[in-house]
Amino acid sequence: MKTTILLTALLAVGFGQATAQHSTEIEKRIGKHQAFIDRLLQAQSNNASSQKPTGIAHRVVATTTYTEAGLFDDSTAYRYSGSRGSKFNYNDAYGYRRSFQDDQGPTLSAPAAPTSLPDSIKYISEGFTRFEVASYRPDNKMSQTTSHADIQASRQVNAYNAQGYRVLSYSLESNDNGSHYDTLQKRTFTYNNTFTRVMTDSMFNKMGSTYRLYGTYRYYYNSGDKLDSMVSYGNPLSPALKVGKMTFYYYPGGELMKTTMEDFSLPDVRIISVDSMGYTTGIPYTTFHSGLIKLMQTGMPDDIFGSTWINYPGTNGLPDSAQLYDYNPTTSSMQLKDVGVYRYTSFGEPDSLLVYGAGEHAPRRSIKYYYESYETTVSIKPIAASKDFSLYPNPFDKSITIDWKGKQGEQVAISLTDMIGREVLRTGLKLNTGPNGLNLPHLNPGAYILLIRDAAGKTWSSKVIRQ
Repeated sequence: MKTTILLTALLAVGFGQATAQHSTEIEKRIGKHQAFIDRLLQAQSNNASSQKPTGIAHRVVATTTYTEAGLFDDSTAYRYSGSRGSKFNYNDAYGYRRSFQDDQGPTLSAPAAPTSLPDSIKYISEGFTRFEVASYRPDNKMSQTTSHADIQASRQVNAYNAQGYRVLSYSLESNDNGSHYDTLQKRTFTYNNTFTRVMTDSMFNKMGSTYRLYGTYRYYYNSGDKLDSMVSYGNPLSPALKVGKMTFYYYPGGELMKTTMEDFSLPDVRIISVDSMGYTTGIPYTTFHSGLIKLMQTGMPDDIFGSTWINYPGTNGLPDSAQLYDYNPTTSSMQLKDVGVYRYTSFGEPDSLLVYGAGEHAPRRSIKYYYESYETTVSIKPIAASKDFSLYPNPFDKSITIDWKGKQGEQVAISLTDMIGREVLRTGLKLNTGPNGLNLPHLNPGAYILLIRDAAGKTWSSKVIRQ
């Protein structure tokens, strides 16, 4: 059967797919490795968007992908409650996770509060629809996720101890799309006495009224308290059988440098893979990721496949482009496959990603992002309280006056967005000491966000009302 072989699954969907002939069991083993690496890479990009004004944030509400003919390919919708938002991940081509069910890899550490996750995700692609809903505890930790697709549904229920750490998860499945669920598996986690390390992660299959151990991940740490290796045990025949090992290497600054995996769970087949990561000083995301997998099968030629993903930072510190290379077995080297070009909103969020094939001048795929503005848990200070200026009138009609108290002739950038993130004004203005008039376009009555940024990058923002 054809399977996706790129090490980051979402990246493969967005930047084209490479295929090879492998068994279902090999696909499952590679899939677990993908999920593990995805979690490692996600941890490197949590603070990539750093240009939003205090108290105001943007969160994605939808993404839509179009083919080179301009036809709809797939779309994802996000819904939220409270102050939860979302974060862009530059290590996959879609940027935002499209499924709560992606978290199927081993747990690296005690689960953090998912403040960057929505309450629901709806994904539509070529007639296929999946709708997922998450519920949260008062401390924002995920208590349950439910996924509906066609006539099937699945559910994961998490249990936490008194200290707030996840110790148990149940996986349930329904063949009638939610009317009745059967428990299929459970997953248990153990920690050290101080809950600073995950020690084991074990999976059990439901067998009648009892659970049968399927496999266990055991975690080992180095002297710096970083994960040194993870050893997996178990298969359907022998839960105590050692079947694989992942080892982790770090740069002197603590960033993940390389992971190696050796998997020998299948008869006559060994899977050896290496993932390498690179970083640019001052950039809060991975700028280089390369993955190579080698299959060694008895009586058959070796099979090597993999990819390299490179982010190129722009002057704003965010990627202005990315390149994807696929492994070419003929030349035993990586060959350029696709190039991605980012476009950004005035808040530093990706507005779109255009994907070009190597040597092509028209994009073969484009991904568009749609945002809404929301208030974070940080209180918003009225702009009139700023020591640098005051703003009036508010509510306004056709214009706003900025009474500037800063230095004479300050050059600033001004933008105005509505509450779903659409920019209605972008202009430059030289602020002189005293009143400065700002004429506004015709606007519908309602709330807007005024953003002022000086040449040094200092930013002020406020909600303003069109009466």
